[in-house]
Amino acid sequence: MEIDNVAVGSRIKSIRLDKGATMEEFGKAFNTSKGTVNNWEKGRNLPNKENLLKIAKIGNISVEQLLYGSSGKSYYNWDRVKEMLRTFSNNAPLDELAMENTKKVVDLAYFLNLGIFEINDIYLFQKNNQSPLQTLEDLQDYFETVSNGLLTYSENIDDLEAQMDIEIQSSLLNSYAYKIKRYLKDGIWASDTLSNLREKELEE
Repeated sequence: MEIDNVAVGSRIKSIRLDKGATMEEFGKAFNTSKGTVNNWEKGRNLPNKENLLKIAKIGNISVEQLLYGSSGKSYYNWDRVKEMLRTFSNNAPLDELAMENTKKVVDLAYFLNLGIFEINDIYLFQKNNQSPLQTLEDLQDYFETVSNGLLTYSENIDDLEAQMDIEIQSSLLNSYAYKIKRYLKDGIWASDTLSNLREKELEE
């Protein structure tokens, strides 16, 4: 499979932005310069194997996903995920079709670094709905719908602490939807707001 340097550069930029690092700060993690990081992000050249491994580790994705996106080998140990999902359901057998659909859509959204609870929720949705989530657009809609539902639910709760917990969960799901939307638009899933603020701080 051929490597698209520009797409790899977008993934590296997204990982850096997700961590809120400036190019200079990110470069220091690899004993390299801001200019080298800029070249990686523009797709002019690729990091060496050691740095690719470090970047993938920072981004919680596999090196294959860093190089090939959703076509790369999954970051998740799906056998272990299945064991955990069975534990959540009191060792009931898993619905294999729902599990396969879950695996496909979660691996498409590799850049979200979803945790086991989010994966379990997606699996339960896949199991209990006629129309499974198959695309990133489907997953974006799912996160937006669940987020909005949680906000509506939180409005009817009197317990302030519980309400805040639900609003935090809603905000997290909304951030997943935003990352997918941004990724679909330009291949970069992270916002550059934090990085830009840090750049300005360093200039002052």
